[in-house]
Amino acid sequence: MLAGLKSEEAHALVLAADEACTNTIEHAFERERTGAYAIKSELTPLALTLAIHDRGLPFDAVAGAVYRPPEDADLEAVSTRGLGLYLIRRAVDEVQWINHAGNAKSCA
Repeated sequence: MLAGLKSEEAHALVLAADEACTNTIEHAFERERTGAYAIKSELTPLALTLAIHDRGLPFDAVAGAVYRPPEDADLEAVSTRGLGLYLIRRAVDEVQWINHAGNAKSCA
């Protein structure tokens, strides 16, 4: 049991990391341009930190789509825009997006 995580917590964290990386791949770099990102982790007695670092376009979490789970709605008609960010926020205690003006970094 790494970092004291239960199995379902570990799966949620893996999903959050996957979503963060997918968002980086899909949105951080302009089409037809190559880019790279790195995943870094740190485990201390107080925290497990995962960070996804890229040098892509800045991300504004406030301007992003907000996903709201449907209540008695037709699931076929519900938009999934913002679902990735929703899943990330549900899986972790804290999320930060840090833009270093041309050296953008996203952390989950």
